[in-house]
Amino acid sequence: MEEIYIPKSKLKKLVTTLSGKDREEAEDFLERLGIAKDITGTGVLGFMFEGKFYEAESHIDVLRKILEMIVQRFPFELEKLFLLRGRKRRLFSRDLNDVSPQSEKIKGTNIYFEKCDNSNTLKSRCKKVLELYGFDTSTFKIITN
Repeated sequence: MEEIYIPKSKLKKLVTTLSGKDREEAEDFLERLGIAKDITGTGVLGFMFEGKFYEAESHIDVLRKILEMIVQRFPFELEKLFLLRGRKRRLFSRDLNDVSPQSEKIKGTNIYFEKCDNSNTLKSRCKKVLELYGFDTSTFKIITN
């Protein structure tokens, strides 16, 4: 069988020509290949996780709710969050000076989380947090409008 090379940009463009269920399945397939859909500038209706729909108002709200879930399920393992780091700054810290001034505390903790990033980065961070705690990220999907 002969290999065919198709640039990522062309694959993404082809997917945009599809509609409905076909488009959704194609986007899921590309994401599994590591070719993520660009969600910059999209609004958020909520997200799916482990077969359940959760309402969310923004990409930051999705991260906020994922972190609240982690706090509820793993209250004694929150130190793991400090393993996740950005290229230039910490993503989680107990010291507000270690993160940007726009950071906020994770509800019910004394841990701040970095939220000054674009929607694609926030989605990636959600997946990294879920992976860190052993979840199957294939069950996670942000629903955009």
